[in-house]
Amino acid sequence: MKRLLTIPHFDNMKHNITLIIILFFISSHPLHSQTANWSPVGPDFFPTNASGQIHGISRISQMKFHPTNSQKFYAISARGGLFISNNAGNTWTLAPGCDLLPGMRLASVCIDHTNDQILYLGTGDHNYYYSGSGVYKSTNGGVTFTATSLTSKLVLEMVMDPTNNQVIVAATNL
Repeated sequence: MKRLLTIPHFDNMKHNITLIIILFFISSHPLHSQTANWSPVGPDFFPTNASGQIHGISRISQMKFHPTNSQKFYAISARGGLFISNNAGNTWTLAPGCDLLPGMRLASVCIDHTNDQILYLGTGDHNYYYSGSGVYKSTNGGVTFTATSLTSKLVLEMVMDPTNNQVIVAATNL
């Protein structure tokens, strides 16, 4: 014997209230309320770097945002270097010290939250398993970089301790 599901009979008042509640939940569903209005801001190509890559052609390995300036962005390219925008991504400049780095493959960037002139670059290419050469540091906003004591590693990510800028955690290979 089959069992049938029955819906209880509501009087008109209860039915109308139930219907209003159901319509409210349907109209306020997260999929409906989270639609975004996207608008293009480009294209504005990355500049050509000293090694001859046209407009920094490559893929962006990582983007970071300045800790206090919402208009300043940092983009790391696996083959093009560190690009910095001071106007919310409308235009980009290449950090000139990147062209002198060995291999020119970058995976990550870390910006010192107490001084944005101090930048750390993690080298390597995690998409193509390029091993990298560790972390490089700039104290002049990317004009020059020097090797740190972390060498011979692919550095996928770096996170600075928000309470102590002398502590950086790096995710590496091995």
